[in-house]
Amino acid sequence: MVNIPWYVWIIIGVAVMALIYILFYAMRKINEHNNAELAEKEVDEHVEKAASNLADCFGGNDNIKEITTSKSRVTVVVVDPSKVDKETINSQLDSVMFMGDKVVFVIGSRSEAFSKLLKENIDKTVQK
Repeated sequence: MVNIPWYVWIIIGVAVMALIYILFYAMRKINEHNNAELAEKEVDEHVEKAASNLADCFGGNDNIKEITTSKSRVTVVVVDPSKVDKETINSQLDSVMFMGDKVVFVIGSRSEAFSKLLKENIDKTVQK
């Protein structure tokens, strides 16, 4: 039987522990990446659903003056604020402000996509 010195066992142990650490670290990073992709997909779906559901809430196409996007916000300027269905809008999105003739949505990095989808869905409701 071969007699292996004690310091070789320590080196082997440290190498095995380092390998296990690297494997667990890699698995954690892969899991974080998958979770981030899933969260991003959920946000995209929520923005799309909200834009679709909100198209009818502004009192018709004639009641909308303009829709603008500014960084993380989408602003819908309406002619008559009393025609806006505030309850439905609040039920779809939490970050909404009603300021006179403006409905301001704080969307974040998806504001351009939300604005585009909102405009498309409002145009679809007019065509019906």
